[in-house]
Amino acid sequence: METEGWAVVAASAGEVMSDEAVDRLLLCLAEATERLLADQAEALRLMRHISDARDRRRPGPAGEAGTPGDVREGLVDVGQGARDGGEAVAGGALRIDPREAMSALQEMLAEQVANDLEDAAGLFVAWWADVAVCAVVAELTGTGLTAVRAAAGDPYLHMDDDRLALLPAVPEQDRQLAELALRMDEGMSSFGGYGGLAPVGGRDFAAELGLIVRVGANGEQVLADGGSSESRRRRLWGRMWLDLQIPRLPETAELVEALRDAGASSATVEAVSEAASSVDAAVAAKIRARELEDRLEKMQQTAFRLGNPGRSADSQEPGRPMNSWEPGGPMDSGKPERLGDSGEYARPREFGEPGRPEVAGQAREPGRPGETKGPGEFGELRESDDFAELDAEVGALWKDAERLTRLLAAYALTLTTHLPALRLARRAS
Repeated sequence: METEGWAVVAASAGEVMSDEAVDRLLLCLAEATERLLADQAEALRLMRHISDARDRRRPGPAGEAGTPGDVREGLVDVGQGARDGGEAVAGGALRIDPREAMSALQEMLAEQVANDLEDAAGLFVAWWADVAVCAVVAELTGTGLTAVRAAAGDPYLHMDDDRLALLPAVPEQDRQLAELALRMDEGMSSFGGYGGLAPVGGRDFAAELGLIVRVGANGEQVLADGGSSESRRRRLWGRMWLDLQIPRLPETAELVEALRDAGASSATVEAVSEAASSVDAAVAAKIRARELEDRLEKMQQTAFRLGNPGRSADSQEPGRPMNSWEPGGPMDSGKPERLGDSGEYARPREFGEPGRPEVAGQAREPGRPGETKGPGEFGELRESDDFAELDAEVGALWKDAERLTRLLAAYALTLTTHLPALRLARRAS
């Protein structure tokens, strides 16, 4: 194994890295991540500056735009009487402002750069945290961290089959399930379509496991390990990456207990516990925010109980339950409308209708398709539900969840900083 300068570690894929090489890699990841986070913060600042400048340049109230045909500070106003192909310009003055168009383009590009840097920083933070966790766990268990495992989270490295074979394998049960789903899809499609049956999604399920589909020697579809960085992340980090965009992390309580058993100092234990607990809190906020968003969506979808469930509440006129049997509606049969075809409000008072406690207080059985979930998952839909309060809670949770990337970086930094002391403590015990 060789270390070329500060940034490069050269080793065979299966070689166990030395302590010096691990420390060099972790510190290099810390430096790269810090730069990306700083670049992201600067991009956000620039985006807000451009947006604020655009807001200040927006035209004032009607009538302050100047006279027809006036050219002033890059703005051209074409008056109501102007002609375009012989017709009057509809909707009043046509504003032609190249500088406003340029500002809009600048804002769009700044937002795109900020988003790209946010994604890049998230990838590097996840890689750093993954290597730091692997290094600490390797030290606690007395095993070694191989070069290929340390490189697995590299967001810009493609691995060939030989190197992929050195990584932890996809669980055999999951692989067999993906193979079965793939064969089922292939079998149904070979008979000229699915015959009214939906495909089981073998390819999608395999992709979630980090597997790809290849064509075998006889033309059959076979599963193989994906060599892309995204395939490796899915393979090694599973649902933690797919759902939360973080690597697989040890349970905080288990990690703290293992550190104590290894003889780590109280300062190390407390620092790791605090950093890990902060990550746990942000993860919990992200999960809770999504749960409440689902609940809000369910509450909005069941604001009406419609005669035709195929029509969404979003298409209704406020204050009136529409039905699909009205003239011109998709279910109009030309026959007189029957009593009961009209929809009913689940929470009528919100739409100016008298309350119906027997409707508003109902909670249906959970788990039945197309029906309201029970209190175990989304809670009962009652007239006392406060949409604004719930929406505010979701906003506050997302503010906490948005700190996850930086909290994960702080967690990785804590492990990186205390790893040398952990080595000394463990070997002295």
